[in-house]
Amino acid sequence: MGNKKEVFDSDIIKVRLAKEEYAGISEEQVKQIYLEETGQKLDAKVKVYKSSDYIKSDSGFAGSIIHVYNLEKGINEAYTITRGTEDAKDWEYNVFGLFGGIDQKQYDAAKKFHTKVLKKIEKESSVKNSNLKIDEYGMGHSLGGNLIQTLNITGTKFKKVTAINDAPPNAYQLAMLDKDFQFYLKNKLGIGFNFKNKLIKTDPQKLKKLAEDYYAKKGSNIHHITAKDDMLFWASKIRGFIDLGTRGQTIETNPKFSGLDGTLGSVTNLNDKDLATLQLYMDKFQGEYQTGGLKGFVYAATGIDSLKKAWKNYQKNLKDMISPVDIRASATKKKLTIDFGIGKLPFNVLDIDLSVQLKNPVRSLTKLYTGSLIMADQVIKTVVKTATLVGILSKILKPLLDTPNDRISTRIDAISSKFDTINKQIEHLKKIKDQLAKSGLVGTPNLSLMSDLTSEMTKIVLEFSELMADIGVTLDEVIDIIKEVLSGVSAHGLEELLNGLSGSKKSYKGSDLILTGDIGKTKVKVNISSALRIYKKGLELYDEKSTLLTRMQARYEEEYPDYYNHHVKGLLKEILLMETNPGAYRSLVPYSDIRVTAISVEEKIDPMNHNIANTFTTIFEELATEIETGRKFIAKIRSSIEKIFQKDEMVSQMFKNI
Repeated sequence: MGNKKEVFDSDIIKVRLAKEEYAGISEEQVKQIYLEETGQKLDAKVKVYKSSDYIKSDSGFAGSIIHVYNLEKGINEAYTITRGTEDAKDWEYNVFGLFGGIDQKQYDAAKKFHTKVLKKIEKESSVKNSNLKIDEYGMGHSLGGNLIQTLNITGTKFKKVTAINDAPPNAYQLAMLDKDFQFYLKNKLGIGFNFKNKLIKTDPQKLKKLAEDYYAKKGSNIHHITAKDDMLFWASKIRGFIDLGTRGQTIETNPKFSGLDGTLGSVTNLNDKDLATLQLYMDKFQGEYQTGGLKGFVYAATGIDSLKKAWKNYQKNLKDMISPVDIRASATKKKLTIDFGIGKLPFNVLDIDLSVQLKNPVRSLTKLYTGSLIMADQVIKTVVKTATLVGILSKILKPLLDTPNDRISTRIDAISSKFDTINKQIEHLKKIKDQLAKSGLVGTPNLSLMSDLTSEMTKIVLEFSELMADIGVTLDEVIDIIKEVLSGVSAHGLEELLNGLSGSKKSYKGSDLILTGDIGKTKVKVNISSALRIYKKGLELYDEKSTLLTRMQARYEEEYPDYYNHHVKGLLKEILLMETNPGAYRSLVPYSDIRVTAISVEEKIDPMNHNIANTFTTIFEELATEIETGRKFIAKIRSSIEKIFQKDEMVSQMFKNI
């Protein structure tokens, strides 16, 4: 039976199962989907194992394993479903997260869940006592498609994997997960020390070829179901992603849509050097990216948060080193004057006008000198790093977000212009810093230069803070534009994919199957899933009512006719006893000299009140009529639908096998 057909040998069934996984798939839903797509009852037991019941993980991984078995018929199959993202809300992680490399915690959680459940299935008595091997299959949508493929090519023994609108495996990601592949790359590329950085700088096409050759055999069992306009299929043209298995023809989900390359821009036009630089950044700040998204990554990668903290400490140190001598209120001036005893040095860092002196002139001056130089270095480095990263992001985002209103391009140009101004200030700051550093080496630091340095830093930090607020707003707009485009396309969703897979007379709405039939010349759409649910529920309901009516009738017989007849029999028995044994009733006669030789009872027992019987009979008849009417109504639903689809025998089979 090695070549036997798998139970769920249908792309549509697999896509529907993957879709149900998001809602929390159940054994009943599995059977219902099979019935609707094949017309046959699933002649096997079904058990669903959910990841939340078997592993505790903060990785975000979720999935299920469906065990389908009928050992007498040679069925023993396990389907692992790794959940992904069904809509556009997680596009940011889908594209950027996978570009940088998927979180290994998700991979580890998926592997642990699969191993744990398969061991449990193998220990089940029915499976354990059978020589029938478990045939394993995998399926996953979106990020789940990436996970299931990665599990497959790194050791999990699936007979077949179905990747649905998937994020393809990433060569950089695999090089970190799979030590054998890493060893292979080190030999082929001749790199060892600082492996990941050198790998990212390797020719991406060469790396892609090496990865696809290495995993070709392991990935030959992967079957892709892909929408033409899917976001991840579009994004997978970026460096690092590899293509394994068979893809076949992509599915058209929206004929009116020209494609993401036309709406967002072509990813093939992106500069590989910029992408490699961004990838190196993302590798270092993967944790910050996963918790804070694109903005969290930018802030961590540029060190802006560190700069804010350092600047606050720098200002605090300035205040701590001085003591007020005399306070002169001023509405126009905002200058701090520090008297060192050898001259006055203004610092534009406070909001009041003070005449102050250093608490400990020699120590404070040294600390102030050193601290100012360190602070200037941090300001320069943060601004330069931010300008570099924002420049790279703008080169990548601008061509991709060339929308008709061009609002992103305008914002990016404005930010670049502001950076040009700040960069000029940074050059001026560097000169002052270098001059100040030299003055400290030859003697007492130049107080005027120290004042200029602090004033220039203050100006830059304030303008830089405003610029970062603009960058934050721009990133929010970038996210909104992507969501807007993707929500219009909706190709990534499974409902659209199901409709693309189906013919003209078959479609899907939510989790339901819709069939189109004919009444004369009129086209009629029927929700078959809903009709089957109504039919099944109706049959169950009226069977339940019929059983309840039978129990009510039996109880009536017990409580009324049977109870009445029981008492009548008891009374007649007592009368017979009195007539056949009159002496036994002597005590009933008050006189002692009288003998009882005979008793004759003239009995007249009224029948049970006919009103009681009539009332219950009426109730029972009405209930029986209601049940019969309900059964006819349910049967009429079935016959009406079968009439619409009289050319489709499978519809009739669905009702028959419900």
